[in-house]
Amino acid sequence: MSVFYRPQNQFPASKAGVKACFLSLSFILLWCLTSELRAQPVLQNFQTAVGDITQATVNAPGGIIEGHLLVAGIALEKGNGVNITPPTGWLLIRRTNNGSDCGIATYYKVATASEPATYTFALSTSGKWSIGITRLTSVSVISPIDTSSGATGNPGNVTAPALTTRGPNRRVLCFYTNKKGVNFTPAPLSTEIYDAPNVSGGAPSNMMADFVQNNTGATAARTAVPVDPEKWAAQQVAITPFNLLPVELAKFDAVACNDNKAACVSWTTATETNNDFFTVERSRSGVEWEGIGHTDGAGNSSAPLHYTFEDNSAPSGMVYYRLRQTDFDGTTTVSDPVALLMKPGQEMLGFPNPTSRSIRLQGDFPQGVLVVRLMDATGKLVYDTSINRGNADESGELNIALPELPSGAYFLSVNSSGGITQQQLRIQIE
Repeated sequence: MSVFYRPQNQFPASKAGVKACFLSLSFILLWCLTSELRAQPVLQNFQTAVGDITQATVNAPGGIIEGHLLVAGIALEKGNGVNITPPTGWLLIRRTNNGSDCGIATYYKVATASEPATYTFALSTSGKWSIGITRLTSVSVISPIDTSSGATGNPGNVTAPALTTRGPNRRVLCFYTNKKGVNFTPAPLSTEIYDAPNVSGGAPSNMMADFVQNNTGATAARTAVPVDPEKWAAQQVAITPFNLLPVELAKFDAVACNDNKAACVSWTTATETNNDFFTVERSRSGVEWEGIGHTDGAGNSSAPLHYTFEDNSAPSGMVYYRLRQTDFDGTTTVSDPVALLMKPGQEMLGFPNPTSRSIRLQGDFPQGVLVVRLMDATGKLVYDTSINRGNADESGELNIALPELPSGAYFLSVNSSGGITQQQLRIQIE
């Protein structure tokens, strides 16, 4: 009997089950690794404000709903002479200070179902500032910020330094400031979003521009030209696009549990769109699969959800699991598999171990034809052979000739002709 647990906040874990697991391959998966499956993040609108008190307050951009990304850029006249305390839920992306002359700090927040009308960033000392908050959509909610870069310089043009994106279709935001309240001409191949210098205070400047990096890899530096050059600071911030597939799978894992009597398969979704149900599939070979249970999906969700399936009929030996997701229209998507080596019920010994080209096995082997399989540390089958139990000597030993293989750890199993693993052993090949 197998048991499904509906979405929950924690995975049940058994210390004995974890210890009993010789091999558990856990994958952090995103079923959206090609550019065809990702849209570019969309910049929707923004709000700016300027001031010279210890509270940098700005209105929230209109149209915010849960899952939207908010990015704040705060230009500071005093640079490292000011500490910033962001509102609840805001996380620092990067702080770039040109000493105490000027600086820029960027923060982000994934919007919740209820957002305030204004946001206030508390400053440790009074000083002139300019702030902008931008709303973006089609952004990954699990990892919205891909990467960032920052630089400072002496009076002159202002250069937001290049960065290297981890994937395609990133929207890159460029932030510019210097210690005067002046406007900028944006860099070629970028689009000015806002130019909001603190003109009334005379400092600082604050411009944001953006561009799209279609391919994975290094961006170009983007140089903006100020009306009046001064000491400056600048950043590039790359935004990760949202997954267009129905489920963004953040984690998929299988471990032995319940004193090694079952396999606990667990997964976490970051987002779900029109998700009808999941089917857990199992395989002994990694080639042929069977469905062993299913559970309903959440339909639509932008918050992380946790699922657990308990396979109480998991056989001993190497077992593979994968997840099949089915949409409301019947479309299915299959995850990469994970491999789990369940602890054998009986003990088998091998001599010598480590070994090179042969090994003697001692154990309580069944009668008839036995299938001997050798798998590498990833669960890949690298060798198999058949032995008639009648060839075992009176001491019950099996003599196995091994092929020439790279040095490393392997898992050797002895199965009955019916395919049930009777014995399992970790060996080291030199």
